[in-house]
Amino acid sequence: MNKLFLSGGGDNEEFEFHKKFFDLLPNKKFIYIPVAMEGSKKYPYPKCYEWIMGTFSEVAGSSKFEIKMVTDLGRVDIEYLRSYSGIYIGGGNTYKLLRNIKNMGFDVILKEFLQNYGPIYGGSAGAIIFGKNIETSGDENNINYKETDGLNMLRDLSVVCHYEGTDKEKTKIIEFFRKHKSGVIALPEGTGLVVSDKKVEVIGKESATAFLLTGFPFEISKGKINFENHFK
Repeated sequence: MNKLFLSGGGDNEEFEFHKKFFDLLPNKKFIYIPVAMEGSKKYPYPKCYEWIMGTFSEVAGSSKFEIKMVTDLGRVDIEYLRSYSGIYIGGGNTYKLLRNIKNMGFDVILKEFLQNYGPIYGGSAGAIIFGKNIETSGDENNINYKETDGLNMLRDLSVVCHYEGTDKEKTKIIEFFRKHKSGVIALPEGTGLVVSDKKVEVIGKESATAFLLTGFPFEISKGKINFENHFK
């Protein structure tokens, strides 16, 4: 499996994480998927593309790069994706994102791409969908989408983003844990996970917080590699 990047979000906080993703792309070409912003008046697709281009212009420096924005997942197959060396899934409404991905069968394509072709980056909602259950998002389900099972590519754990460590957040996560019997990794803005076959690495300014086994939190510090012992 290629590396899966799961970011806690934060527009101005992700430079280090973005660079690690970018440095893994041999041809510096990747697909950008902003469909979690579908229907957004504040962040319509052209503004999303402006953001991603500006963000990676800073990351790339003098290196040339190409970003292809894709908003219709039904028109993309694995053969199309093979000419790109990475996929970037942006934030927004997690329910809209998961609906788009599952309804178009794109979840199967994502897993094949990650296994055989290149890394995938998920930011905020784009990270949460790779967990076991997306109810951790706290997003409004204004599309009344019934499916909450994520792509489950983080050892049966679910993901919380934009985590600030408040008592209210901790209470909600513990309630989620008790309801679903599913552990949670909570990521502050500017902190993320790099997931591969044999290890999970914490990268960023702050620690990640894990709610495992008992459901009560403990910190996993930056740079802690191969913390899979905590999953036993």
